[in-house]
Formats: sequence, C-alpha cells, structure tokens
Amino acid sequence: MPGLLLLIIAIAVFSLTLSHTDADGTTRTGLQGLLIYIKPDFHGLTAKRFLEVLLDAMSQLLRRVSRLGGAACQKKRNRYGKRENESF
Repeated sequence: MPGLLLLIIAIAVFSLTLSHTDADGTTRTGLQGLLIYIKPDFHGLTAKRFLEVLLDAMSQLLRRVSRLGGAACQKKRNRYGKRENESF
C-alpha cells in the first residue's frame, strides 16, 4: 500500500511538470492546468444560478445523509432486534 501511494504522488508531480505547445505557439504547463482546475471562474454566475447550484448540492447531501442514517438504523435493528425464527 505505501508503494501505491508513492506511485500516485510521483505521477501527480510528473503531471505538473508536463508542457504542451499548440500550433499557434501557446505553451501550457501542468501547473497552469492545475490552477485552472482549482481557481473558480465566477464570470456569468448570477444569484439565481448560484441558488440553483446550492439547492442541488444541499439536496444531494441530505439524500446521502439520510441513506447513511437508514443503513445505521438497519444495522442496529439487525443486531439487537432480530428474533431467532425470523427468516428475512
């Protein structure tokens, strides 16, 4: 397992050192690509769109938490509430 972690880190560092030159002469590096990925672009973001994204994210989070809570309750019931002759 430590070897796999070292391999992942080595590939990540190598990808940051890559560079590519387009046909028009523009050179892009892996570090520039990482900054584009990390730095958010708020151009064109309106209050309505922000609220849509926020509500979608909150509904996904609530759905995930409710599934986790239901699974925990089911485990507890199986552990403590199961009868000996229960067939399911």
